[in-house]
Amino acid sequence: MKIQTILVGGALALLASAAGAQVYAGVGGGVTHFEQDCSGTETCETTSMGGKFYGGFALNPNVAVELGYLDFGKVKSSGWVNVYGTPVLLHVDLQATAVTAALALRGPIARDLSVVGRLGMAQVKMTGKVYTSAFSAPDENQTTTKPYVGVGLEYSFSQKLKGVLSADFTQGEIVDESGSLRMVGVGLQYAF
Repeated sequence: MKIQTILVGGALALLASAAGAQVYAGVGGGVTHFEQDCSGTETCETTSMGGKFYGGFALNPNVAVELGYLDFGKVKSSGWVNVYGTPVLLHVDLQATAVTAALALRGPIARDLSVVGRLGMAQVKMTGKVYTSAFSAPDENQTTTKPYVGVGLEYSFSQKLKGVLSADFTQGEIVDESGSLRMVGVGLQYAF
């Protein structure tokens, strides 16, 4: 997949330079949500803090191609299980990250305010860790390719700097169980 990412990045760079595209980068952070079944648990977190960064090539004022990285953070849960007749408190930590490639469509809704929609694909990596006070099982990792959708508002502070309010949506799988992932946050975007 790394070779594909390099080839896609190279193709986008070539396309951007040929079209005289404007290059921009953004960074943000916010609250994330993991969809997971919490039945039978003692404690179960479904929210965390996460962050993202992305780069884009604006082919014109309304259309851009973007590559990004989302870190959805980590959630924890715990519950009691019987091991040979002895109750043991079992802990589970879940982490999720995603690499995204998307088409971004923008449109003005006021003088310095635009709406943006993103549609693409995400390579989502879920990592699960199961442990007790006495032992820790090897981490479980699963990477899948899932649809990616994003929506947002962009406020222009200047011609190059924007404040961004965004929401990003995809799905992840671990041990062949899937759930939705989302991040709602704020950030900054700078055009070069």
